[in-house]
Amino acid sequence: MDGVWGLETQESRPFIIIGLLLNGFPDAEKIRNYISDKILNVLDEKGNYKFKKFRQTFSKKYGYYIWRDIRSFDIHDHVRVIDLRSFYKDHSEDLILKGQNLESKEHEEASRKHADSLLHRFLSEGSATTLSTESPPWEVLLLVRGDGRYNVVIRIHHAIGDGISLMRLCVETLVDSPIKLPAVGPRIGNIFVGIAMMIWSALMLPFGLMQVALNFDQNSLHGCSLSGKKIIASSRGLPLSVLKQIKTAAGATVNDVLMSCLSAALSKHFTRLSEDIGSVTAVVPVSFHDLRSPQSLTNQFSVATVKLPASHTHSPTSRLSSTKILLDGMKRDPTLMAVFSVVKAISGVLPASVSELLLSGQGVTVAASNVPGPREEITIWGDRVEDIHFWVPNRALVGVGFSFASYKGVVNVGLNVDSALLQSQLEAQQLLEDIEAEMYTLSDHLNTSRRK
Repeated sequence: MDGVWGLETQESRPFIIIGLLLNGFPDAEKIRNYISDKILNVLDEKGNYKFKKFRQTFSKKYGYYIWRDIRSFDIHDHVRVIDLRSFYKDHSEDLILKGQNLESKEHEEASRKHADSLLHRFLSEGSATTLSTESPPWEVLLLVRGDGRYNVVIRIHHAIGDGISLMRLCVETLVDSPIKLPAVGPRIGNIFVGIAMMIWSALMLPFGLMQVALNFDQNSLHGCSLSGKKIIASSRGLPLSVLKQIKTAAGATVNDVLMSCLSAALSKHFTRLSEDIGSVTAVVPVSFHDLRSPQSLTNQFSVATVKLPASHTHSPTSRLSSTKILLDGMKRDPTLMAVFSVVKAISGVLPASVSELLLSGQGVTVAASNVPGPREEITIWGDRVEDIHFWVPNRALVGVGFSFASYKGVVNVGLNVDSALLQSQLEAQQLLEDIEAEMYTLSDHLNTSRRK
């Protein structure tokens, strides 16, 4: 499965990006020692490195993907400090000149917005680059912002693990006071149940592959050749309290609400371009992790496709209702286990090129991933974490990726989109603002209906 999700092309670099906002100034050597003690040098009960992928290279040999130990490892190659103000010196000088005419509080807010814009520029330019195949495919960049805070950007190859396993690594191992994610996930009771599930998977596989093959999206966000250059953007935090009020009033889930808001944002985008689009196919990862099992770095998920209602004729409440019905059907889809089981089997036996064909992304417009994070505030190497974002990589022909990450009562939305599909950073930011606006529109509609 690492090979399936670790496929790398010039247009699609398979790097998950995790962004943390911390207080203070980064002490590089302290952080390197911390990562070494918490992850790199941790041994399992057999005396082997527990998280050995961080000390291995990922490459293809004789048509198969392999993990290969390296002879020497130097953490200095993977953990670096970059001063954004020096990196983009011309923009920093512009801010100083503008700040001369602002009061201190206004200047502080302008400084934070400026640092955020530099961060997005840095991520956008860096996401098009790859890492050396002779070195373990991950890096931790400590970005000095100049506003009393710094960003930690963790860029990690998808082959190392998926969103759930990486979030689990963060909250159970990396943070100062480890916490546990909720113990949910499938668990096969005995060997007979396992055999029955394998037979069921084999029977349902044709339906699952047919479902993927029947996607024929045609719109401005899908179909043209991707450039490989990316636009990275992030939203303001969506209050989880508002999302929960909406889900309670509508009898839905928070994920239903988020996906409905995403559908509305896509609808507004197409309307601005005078496109009449009825629906948009989204690919959604479905986790098959058992969080009661020992922690490991793996890719344990299947993918489902849903037709999100993108027509401008939907009202906010009818769009939410339609989205809920679609996602409820997705959860009951018996082909999910089929696709997961068979792709897992194929990827372990047949050459990489064969398994990659099963997930080509033909006809799919957008990928959307939701990873729950810590509910309470966390600290890492002694510094307080203010915010958490993550961005999913583009995959094959799918050039638009939305990601939802919750932390401390808010949900942050990240957008990773190929520059061939959007005109500018402002256009990407508009999509995220439309998601937020739809959330408040839904809240107003449902509160009004309840009052009546």
